[in-house]
Amino acid sequence: RNCFEKKNQKNTNHHMTNSSGLHTRIVKRFTNLLQRKRTRWSVVAIWMVVVALGAFFAPKFLKSCDSKITPPSSTQGHEADEKASRWFPSFSSSKSMAVYVTLKNPNSPNSSLVDETHKPLLQKLETDFCSDAAKRFKESKRLISCSGYTTICKLLPLTSTQLISPPKCANDCAQVKGESMCSSSVIALTMTSDWDNGDTKDTVDILKSHADDSLFDATLTGNEVFYYEGEHMIAETLHTMDTVSLPLAVLVVWITLGNIRMLLILGFNILICLTLAFTIMYPIAQSTTVYTTVPSMMMSVIIAMSIDYSLFLLARFQEEVKKEKCALRKANVDASRVFADEVRLWCIIFTMLDHAGYNVFVSGTCLMLCFIGLLCFPVSLIFSLGAGAAVAVSSAILVNLSMSPVLLYVVFER
Repeated sequence: RNCFEKKNQKNTNHHMTNSSGLHTRIVKRFTNLLQRKRTRWSVVAIWMVVVALGAFFAPKFLKSCDSKITPPSSTQGHEADEKASRWFPSFSSSKSMAVYVTLKNPNSPNSSLVDETHKPLLQKLETDFCSDAAKRFKESKRLISCSGYTTICKLLPLTSTQLISPPKCANDCAQVKGESMCSSSVIALTMTSDWDNGDTKDTVDILKSHADDSLFDATLTGNEVFYYEGEHMIAETLHTMDTVSLPLAVLVVWITLGNIRMLLILGFNILICLTLAFTIMYPIAQSTTVYTTVPSMMMSVIIAMSIDYSLFLLARFQEEVKKEKCALRKANVDASRVFADEVRLWCIIFTMLDHAGYNVFVSGTCLMLCFIGLLCFPVSLIFSLGAGAAVAVSSAILVNLSMSPVLLYVVFER
């Protein structure tokens, strides 16, 4: 821009400091407080405490997430669960899984699990797996029972072949050496109600150690496996965001702003937003069900909103710096001394918060209210998604509006 086409900066500053808007008065009071070093370092100290708390509570929040979808109250599913728990107490006090066993080569001539070749190996697999599982959970007593069903193939061939898994070989339900065809078997596990994802992972590892080198494909199935895979999916999603999405986003910001110090401010904001949001969500997860999809969704929202809001604020900051440099050049003053005057730096940060900060607050509040509307739905999955998104957006607003000006003071004050 041509510096001579700009308005006199003195008149501009006089206009903005005498504006009578409510948000302007709030911003003016806040920026006046930030002129004191004690206030600035107090804000930094508060957010560092939040980061420390987040380092402790964030992992706990991730482990508190659940994948079990419960039916809403006043529905048939909810009433059925209540009656089943009342009439059959073991229904709610235990969990179950099943190992589904098939041959790795079902199209072989002898593809029955009950022939002379496969049956002893299948019984050994069942025995060894259940024995190791019993040893693993002997102290915790979380494993109630583990039993194989090789006899089903012999006693109920029609059930085993047609209800569990039809044989894939060409001669379905044929006779192999005088014995009924059987293509699959099951190992049933019953666990206590305090069974967790860590126990499921240990069970998966035990099964792999016995099935990988055998003639069988053994797969652990059941709701508990689904919950474990959901937690594993969260870890992979967060890792992908950390290693792919975030670096790409930072690259875009660097190209836009062209200042490494601005990138550091963005990085601090994202870190504080994550720890604040996950810390807030931990007590919520203790009082209600928060699903495993919520953390990855929250991280996506936090990264997106933090980058968006930081771009709003920092781009406006750079624009005001350019205006001030043009005014200094017009006055034949060294433009590199734009930050030498504390009053000039105050005016730049004030204008940034008064304009870009107002846009961040209004747009973020509207988005947060939209997510809060999801809390009105009786479905717990939608409720937890709305709560997580609302906390993520509110954290992004609070951190960017409070920490960004403080860090700008710290970085550019000298």
